[in-house]
Amino acid sequence: MGFSIKKILTSNHDFTPDEYELKLRFVLFNSLVLSNVIFIGFVIAYRLSTHQTAIALIDLLYMLFGLLAFFWVQISKASLHHIMWLVIFFSFIFVTILFYRNLNPLIGISFYILLFLVTYVLQGHQASITIFILSVSTIFYISLTQQNLSLPDTLIGLLPFETIAFFLYIFHQYNEKIKQELQDQKQRYAHLAHYDSLTEIPNRNALLTFFEYALVARSNTETKLAVLFIDLDDFKQVNDRYGHTMGDRVLRLVAERLRRQIRGADMLARHGGDEFVIVAQSITERQDIEKVLAHIFQAMQEPIVDVKRSIRITLSIGIAITPQDGTHIDDLLKHADQAMYHAKKSGKNTYSFYEDIKENTPV
Repeated sequence: MGFSIKKILTSNHDFTPDEYELKLRFVLFNSLVLSNVIFIGFVIAYRLSTHQTAIALIDLLYMLFGLLAFFWVQISKASLHHIMWLVIFFSFIFVTILFYRNLNPLIGISFYILLFLVTYVLQGHQASITIFILSVSTIFYISLTQQNLSLPDTLIGLLPFETIAFFLYIFHQYNEKIKQELQDQKQRYAHLAHYDSLTEIPNRNALLTFFEYALVARSNTETKLAVLFIDLDDFKQVNDRYGHTMGDRVLRLVAERLRRQIRGADMLARHGGDEFVIVAQSITERQDIEKVLAHIFQAMQEPIVDVKRSIRITLSIGIAITPQDGTHIDDLLKHADQAMYHAKKSGKNTYSFYEDIKENTPV
């Protein structure tokens, strides 16, 4: 029951709906188990008070068998559907009644064998071992107590253990399910923290982290890093003319085209709005960047077609390179952004290096 239970019960933070459900199930389950344990204690105390010491020991032994079955489920991670547990639960009652009606015990034993085989086929060998343990222990219990206990007394001895085993497993299954949902939710939040929800590419947070790692990796080499600041030309007109739904589709398609053009060691991120950033590694000369730029502009030649509309998107790109244009990501983004605006002023659908314009660019 690991991380979730301990964390939830000892923490002071606000609970999510899933955490509230997990805590509620935990409280209800423990209340149920506690009530059954108290009942079992009364049963054993009653046996002892009526000088049925042997029966009390058999009760205790049967309880240990029931716990063994449950722990086997836990250790082996056996998958046993809760419907199967209901079948098992009522099967034990049914077989117990068969024994006490003085019918052939083979009928009850054959029923258990059938239940064992069905479980093996439907749920696998690990789950069938659980059935085997409970079946043998139940037959063992009935055989030892049949001559000394009435049917109601036997059921009083059997039902609490079967109830605990049933609800232990049900709780375990729901607990695992909710923990998995919480884990999935945590992963979704982590994904959203580092990925853009619209384009599914890394966001600014991921960009900053990647740049720091890339900068450290570059320190041991003679290569450089380049930051390509990309802006869609006249994107506002796309939103105004075709609507934001089409605008979002354009952003997704542009992101996909850009992603296909970058090299394996490079990173593409959405900086915000209609702006994208590429961090290019292992740059030795300007021609390395120009090759990437050529692929990008070639990819954008094809118009974006939607039903009867055909939209051609062009890009303006500014480039800043370490170390001459800066060694911090903020400086590089700022200088690449300035170079990008110079590209726009130069007629759009082109690129500009900050190194070429920095003498004429205000600090």
